[in-house]
Amino acid sequence: MNHRVYVEKKEQFAVEAKKMKTELKENLNLAHLEKVRIINIYDLFNVKKNEISTIKEVVLSETVVDYTYDILDLEDKNYLAVEFLPGQFDQRADSAIQCINLKILYK
Repeated sequence: MNHRVYVEKKEQFAVEAKKMKTELKENLNLAHLEKVRIINIYDLFNVKKNEISTIKEVVLSETVVDYTYDILDLEDKNYLAVEFLPGQFDQRADSAIQCINLKILYK
């Protein structure tokens, strides 16, 4: 089964989003900018349905500081999507894959 998971820091822990907001306001003169959210997207391939919740809770997020979503509605919202180029190393994805493999291997 293939599944997409969205992970976002809760507002009080969203340090990276606050920093990004400040940089966008200062460097791009976006004084009207009110809120910035950073949402990491994880695509899970070939995982069993009963393993998804464990992977979300144990590997991809920290339940105390993160929200996880299965669906993200971006209709009528402005957003900027950033992804690595093919062949470019993505440390976050690599770490997630290694942790998932360990979790599944050592249940």
